[in-house]
Amino acid sequence: MGFVLSSFQNYIWGNRIWVLYPVALVVIAVLGGRKARQIFIWPLAAQLLTIFNPLLAGTLAGKLGFASRYLRMFWMLEYYLVIGFACVLAAKRMPQRILKAAVPLLTAAAVLLLGTPVFYGKDTPSFVKAVNTQFTENEYLALGGILHADGIERPRVLLPEHVLQTYRMYDPSVKSVVNRVIYQRLAKFPDAASFDAGKNVKPYLKKVLRVYWYNDMTVTHEQFLKASRKRKIDYYVIFRDSELNGYFALAGLVFSGETGAYRVWRVPPAQ
Repeated sequence: MGFVLSSFQNYIWGNRIWVLYPVALVVIAVLGGRKARQIFIWPLAAQLLTIFNPLLAGTLAGKLGFASRYLRMFWMLEYYLVIGFACVLAAKRMPQRILKAAVPLLTAAAVLLLGTPVFYGKDTPSFVKAVNTQFTENEYLALGGILHADGIERPRVLLPEHVLQTYRMYDPSVKSVVNRVIYQRLAKFPDAASFDAGKNVKPYLKKVLRVYWYNDMTVTHEQFLKASRKRKIDYYVIFRDSELNGYFALAGLVFSGETGAYRVWRVPPAQ
């Protein structure tokens, strides 16, 4: 139950509009008729019995490995749409025009009172027109320019952990060497020794990740460069002050550019 509750709290993110959601469901169940119930009520009942079932959710997440994606399931609730639809249903059933007008006005007032204002508040700056309309981090914009400067169609890249989880949302044309499965395996190994003893990771990838992920420089430069080519890695992204900068230079990687926080190294093709 705690897993489902914490996921729901993360989904609503302090937005109290969700309080109107169960009210809207009751309105739809009573006034909506068969078609409305088929759209909004019965699918929700199926979800409550499966993905939102406290008795099953934690077990399914653990066995199927979707704990990090579970929060996305709550997008199917679509409570903004449900509240709006219920408002229209209620307004249509009102016998007098003044009541028909009052229902959407009262609903709008409830949304304003329960919702979180977008353009003002103690943590929100004054509204100004945004130059970067997608609000993409400037670091990502700069990285994208470097990673695509050589014209490689889908460059294979190794990215730092915190960048790994978000960069491809901006630039899906980059292929991450560490996918979801590999990342979950890396999370199980606290150091290079335990990772090296682990199974289901191919030898060349092990050499690459021992250096890149664990800063294990006992791997020779020649072995690292060979493993990088075998894994068809095009670029490595590391912090500007990382000690791997010296290691990469000695291994024969080519410095491609840098941003405010990162440096990009390219793996040269074999001669």
